[in-house]
Amino acid sequence: MKKLLSIVTLIVLVAAMVFTLVACQPNLPDEDIAPTSVTLYTPDGAPAMSVAKIIADGKIGDTTATVEIAQNAQDIVAKATKAERELELAVLPTNAAATVYNATKGDYVLFSINTYGLLYIMGTEEVSGLNALKGQVLYSIGMGQVPQYVFDKVLAHAGIQKVNNSDVAEEGKLAVKYTDNAQGINPLLLQGKAKFGLLGEPAATQLVTKAAVAGKTIYRLFDVQQLWKDAVGGTKTGYPQACLIVKKSLLANKTFAAALDRAMSANAAYLAENAGTLKSTLAGAGSKVDVDYTTEIIARCNISYIKANSDGLKAELAAYLAEFGFSANGVKPSDKLPDDAFYYAFD
Repeated sequence: MKKLLSIVTLIVLVAAMVFTLVACQPNLPDEDIAPTSVTLYTPDGAPAMSVAKIIADGKIGDTTATVEIAQNAQDIVAKATKAERELELAVLPTNAAATVYNATKGDYVLFSINTYGLLYIMGTEEVSGLNALKGQVLYSIGMGQVPQYVFDKVLAHAGIQKVNNSDVAEEGKLAVKYTDNAQGINPLLLQGKAKFGLLGEPAATQLVTKAAVAGKTIYRLFDVQQLWKDAVGGTKTGYPQACLIVKKSLLANKTFAAALDRAMSANAAYLAENAGTLKSTLAGAGSKVDVDYTTEIIARCNISYIKANSDGLKAELAAYLAEFGFSANGVKPSDKLPDDAFYYAFD
């Protein structure tokens, strides 16, 4: 009897110890179970097109995915940099993504490059070359953002002096007047109140279409991506303009990471096969772009899916971010070039 009691007592003690050990373990997320739902934020236009497959499917693998189109990138950045780290996934300009990485001390990482530039110089008259813009006024989107930095580099390479944020023409120089968006430029060209504008796609095509309906002609004068290539050299046309960033803790779940990779890999085929319904699909997520998409428009948006650990991307992105003041020896933490941990390591 005593022996039986000893055995029972031992079993109870062992069970108690096991329960205590289990109870004391932290409540860690199961890295093998994908999240039930996520929200992805993106600016309108081409960035939204780069995740059109996810918008259409409403899911990433078995995870429900809601895509919300924001009217500007800064609203998205604010969600990421809050203490609560509200953001889960987002398409952002790559310079904004680098800022988020620095500000959050690595809580968000680069998953892919999604667009390789989509800027075009439009005009009401044909010109023979960039030098013909001297003495003119050009209206542009993106002050302090990608369009300004890219175009400044192009003008410097061409030896054209710029008058910043002015609508007063000066002999031998190009005055560049900035507006908040394409809606501040298109009417000026359509009404003949301006001759030249720097626009992104699909707004540039929207302008051409509206002009044709009104019996007017708007010319696509210069492909800024080609001008950038001429300015910086190299073999690739364009620049890593927009990217997908993801909260690092989400990517710890390899099931979700693999599903996201598959969804992004399928986006190009989706765009090619669904140009006719793309407008309504994007509108369902909040897009305000009023254009009937075609394969030609989609091609001019330079949508891509370049994985973060692709050969040569780090060097390419470092050179591009240098135009925004990022460097390995940045004086302020926000100016530091992102380190290797910024680039998600695909299996």
